[in-house]
Amino acid sequence: MAICVTGMHRSGTSMVMSVLHGLGLNIGAETDLMGAHPHNPEGHWEHVDFLDLDDAVLGVLGGGWDYPPDLAPARFDLDALKPLMVRARELRAAVGPREPWGWKDPRTSLLLPFWFKAYPDLKVVICLRNPLEVAESLRKRGSSSRQFGVALWKTYNQQILETSTPNQRLITHYLAYFQRPHVELERLRSFAGLTAHDDRRGESLRRIKPMHRHNTSSLREVSDAGVTSDVVDLYRRMCDEAGWVESEEQEIQAMVEAGSARIRRISTRVSELESGIQRETGRGAAGDGAAPKGPV
Repeated sequence: MAICVTGMHRSGTSMVMSVLHGLGLNIGAETDLMGAHPHNPEGHWEHVDFLDLDDAVLGVLGGGWDYPPDLAPARFDLDALKPLMVRARELRAAVGPREPWGWKDPRTSLLLPFWFKAYPDLKVVICLRNPLEVAESLRKRGSSSRQFGVALWKTYNQQILETSTPNQRLITHYLAYFQRPHVELERLRSFAGLTAHDDRRGESLRRIKPMHRHNTSSLREVSDAGVTSDVVDLYRRMCDEAGWVESEEQEIQAMVEAGSARIRRISTRVSELESGIQRETGRGAAGDGAAPKGPV
C-alpha cells in the first residue's frame, strides 16, 4: 500500500512524514532524500525523484507549485503525461520492496488525479494548518504576500477535497501534534496500517519539535482577518474532518500571545520616543547657556 503525505506548503508535512518514518513507513534510502535547510532544520523528508516528477507534471500542465495550472479533470488525460505516468509507476522500485511505503510532497496536493491513476490503492495524509500561519510562514521566506499565501492555501486544499474521498484521505491538523500528540500519532499509525512498538512510538514523539512553530493564529483571527468567507468555511470544514476543534482556552491563549507581541512593539516604540525627547531636551538645555543673540 502506498502512502503520500501532502497538503499546502508550510503545513507540517515534513514533521508528519518524519513521524510516519519513525513509525516504520518505508520512504527509501536516506541518500535519495532532500537534505536539511534553515527553514526545515530536521530535513524535508522528500524523495527527490518524486519531487522532480511532480515538478515535471506541473510543467506539462503549464504551471508550478506557486502558480497552479488549470487543473480540470480532462487535463490529466493529456498524451504528454503518458511518459510521466510510466516514470511514476517505475518509482515504486526506487523506494524498495518493504510495505507500506510512501513519499511526501506538498505539490502532490494539486496532482492527486495523476497519482491515483499510478497507484489506485494510494492513501493520502493531508496536513492542515491555519491559513494565516501558512501565509505568514511563506511571507517570512520571501515567497509571497499574505493575500497570495491565503489564496494559494485555498487552491491547494480545494483541489484536495475535490479530487479525493474521505476513504482515501486522513486530514491531520498541525496543532494536534503539540496538544494531543499521542492521539494524533495513533490516528496516523492506524490509517497507514503500521504496527509500531513502544520504542518506535517514543522515537516518533521525539520528532515533534514545538520550537519549530513560529507563527500562531486562532480560528477567530481567521474570521476577523478580512479573508473571504469561502476560505473560512473551507478551513472549518477541514478542521471538522480532522476532528480538530479549537477550544475557547486555545483561542484566548492565541489572543494573549498576539496581545503580548503588540505590547512589546508599543513598549519599544515608547522607548524610542522617550530617547528622542531626552536628546532634544539635552540640546535645548545646552542652548539655554549660550550668549543671547540680537538686540538686548
